Amino acid sequence: MRKKAIDVLKEIKKGEVHRLYLLTGENGDYLKKQIIQNIASLKITKGFESFDYIIITGNNTSTNEVYDALKSPPYGNGKVVVIRNAEKIKKRDFKKIIETKIPEDTVLIILFGGTTTQSPLEKDSIIVDDYSITSAMLKKWIRDKVKVYGKKIENEAVSALLERLDGDLFIISSEIKKLALFTEERKVISKKDVEIVVRYIPEIKVFHLVDLIVSNKKSEALKTFNKFTKDENASPEQILSLLLRSFMHLATIKELLLTNTRVSEIAQKGDIHPSFVVKKLLPIAKSLNLNDIIEKFHTLRDIDVKSKKGEIEIPLALKLFIENY
Repeated sequence: MRKKAIDVLKEIKKGEVHRLYLLTGENGDYLKKQIIQNIASLKITKGFESFDYIIITGNNTSTNEVYDALKSPPYGNGKVVVIRNAEKIKKRDFKKIIETKIPEDTVLIILFGGTTTQSPLEKDSIIVDDYSITSAMLKKWIRDKVKVYGKKIENEAVSALLERLDGDLFIISSEIKKLALFTEERKVISKKDVEIVVRYIPEIKVFHLVDLIVSNKKSEALKTFNKFTKDENASPEQILSLLLRSFMHLATIKELLLTNTRVSEIAQKGDIHPSFVVKKLLPIAKSLNLNDIIEKFHTLRDIDVKSKKGEIEIPLALKLFIENY
């Protein structure tokens, strides 16, 4: 059964947990993490996390390792097995894993970076490939997140936060924490607080950076990147997020151009908003090969994932991305 990530989270919070979750796609990292954390907190007995929470990485695993992890009994009441980078598992092995019957006391969560035609045989399974959140839901999420710090946030402050951070839940969560610390004893976060604390770089300026990068103007691109981080005080995380968004839009635009979609219909069919984004990125998309766009998008995704694991520093990684383009 296919469900939206946000609906799966609602189920889990009600105590409804299934035996197998296949989380596909390149985006939705924050919601994926929330799904895993919420399942683990429900399923695993407190104090047994180091025994009953098992992480397996797809690029260096075997079917036997997965079978052993699934079949060995939990030390507590339940066990969670997470397979990361499942797209790197050989197709025949992945087919065997996805068709495995899951023990009643175990939850298997598979993170597949991309799309797959394979479906679980396990009847009690959920496939997630939609990580979208409506504007109303996102605003509510921000208010709920602010409440964790014992505070409220003005409507204008919520709008200002979204304008600056483009809906990236990881970054928004981090900035809310900064705002909570900045406001100290005050109970309400204002628009002015957001303007002071949250670094901001207009998306249109990132399009210029993208153009410099793909045009192989490395020196100018590096100067522009440095200007963003120093003169405009933009965070490396925000620049990375906007670059990811831009390359994702480039891939969508290029795919639609290859199917002879009218330029006037690209924004609607590609779900690209606001529509001026298409106008700015269209000349760049026309000049690039689709496979090259996808390859660079994956490179940026790797930077994003590794930075969240603490394996690399974003500023250095982005400079190397520009230099090696």
